[in-house]
Amino acid sequence: MTAADMPLGLNVIEILLHIFNFIVLIVGVRFLLYKPIKKFMEKRAQGYAEEEADHVKKKEEAEKLRAEAENKIREAEAKALKIEDDANANAMKEADAIIENARKDAKELIARTEADMAAKEVRERAALSREVTSLALTMSSKILEREVNAEDNEAVIAPLIEQFRAVHGSQSKADDGVSVKKKN
Repeated sequence: MTAADMPLGLNVIEILLHIFNFIVLIVGVRFLLYKPIKKFMEKRAQGYAEEEADHVKKKEEAEKLRAEAENKIREAEAKALKIEDDANANAMKEADAIIENARKDAKELIARTEADMAAKEVRERAALSREVTSLALTMSSKILEREVNAEDNEAVIAPLIEQFRAVHGSQSKADDGVSVKKKN
């Protein structure tokens, strides 16, 4: 049979050859293109899935690190506040100690000054007493026109000095308001 004998001009062998070629083409395309492309697509999908999983894992780690960092920041701020409070407390203690030392030093200075003033007053009274004695000796020698010895001088002047001390000692106490021990 020829192609003209067949309806529509088709030959069975040609149809079978075309079917065979089509099957070979499909099998060839499947092995040559479909399977490698499918493997490539599966690898690509697997890569995307791994990247997504890795991304999720890294995001979780980042969140965890962020939370840890925030905790550390809060702890550092708390420590800084504690250090600041401790420093303020120490500064207040040191300031109180400095003020207390200054008060103590001022009291000691006042006490030394008062003692110095008392000693100076005693020295001045002794110097004044010597001057009075000298003056009295000069006056008494002029009055008596003779030389007076030390025993005569003491006998005459001692009551005068005691009287002078009594008068001037009570006046200085009243004026100064400071009690000073008299040395005899």
